[in-house]
Amino acid sequence: GRDLWVIQAAPSAINIRESKVQIARRRVARLHNSKGPQHADTLLHVSELAWLLKSAGEYAEAEPLFRQELRATEEQLGPTHPDTLTSVDNLAGLLKAMGVFDEAERLYQRALDGSKQKLGPNHPDTLTSLNNLAGLLKATGKLEEAEALYRQALKGSKETLGPRHPDTLTSMNNLAGLLQARGGVLDAEDLYRTVLRAREETLGLTDLHTLRSVSSLAACVAQRGGDVEGENLCRRAYVTAHSVLGPSHPETAFYLSDLTEFISKLGRVDEAAAIRKNHELGGPPLGRGGRPPG
Repeated sequence: GRDLWVIQAAPSAINIRESKVQIARRRVARLHNSKGPQHADTLLHVSELAWLLKSAGEYAEAEPLFRQELRATEEQLGPTHPDTLTSVDNLAGLLKAMGVFDEAERLYQRALDGSKQKLGPNHPDTLTSLNNLAGLLKATGKLEEAEALYRQALKGSKETLGPRHPDTLTSMNNLAGLLQARGGVLDAEDLYRTVLRAREETLGLTDLHTLRSVSSLAACVAQRGGDVEGENLCRRAYVTAHSVLGPSHPETAFYLSDLTEFISKLGRVDEAAAIRKNHELGGPPLGRGGRPPG
């Protein structure tokens, strides 16, 4: 049995991910040898390994695997089969992360055109492709084109899935972010508030998606000069995450950073430092002015 006197550190998330990658590499190599590179089992695990490598930031190793998966689905299912188009989208997403925007845009456009043809303009897969291409166009500064696609995706999602479906709210959030980037802060704020209300009512006040909506609205409100409400929203996100997720959760750290940066920009640098220090010491979140809660 295990020696109870030995205190072992829990494996970190990075170590766990690296272990999964190593296991997946060995499995793919074994299947390549035993079943061949085109076998369905091999391709399934090639895809798994590609995603693990992408999540680890190992883009150079992931790219040939995503390309292998795409070639295989093209050969086995045809260039416009929905599974092939999913592989096209997957490769495009990796290339976007790598900064290879021209090829990523062509692939996203191919996936969108194929999905429209095979599945129809309002199928959920088509709407996902619309959002993906719009996101790429936004990242490359083509904001007017991106806005048109985001609006098309939102319209289709409302009609097909309903106004409060999670995918519809994601499309609305995407459009809000685009409008904010183009300077349409008031229109963006209206959309952010709609998304937040819907998520509060359907998911609850403490759901991660709700907290992210709180954070997005805070940044938008601050952009138009709503300092008091912006600070209150930042504080709400941090306090809720601290309570629900715990002080060491990455989301909590993100909202802590948002709050302290916001307060620092208002000139209250000492208060921001006190909040950070209190967090590091494991204390409960401080109230406005650095006061203890309660």
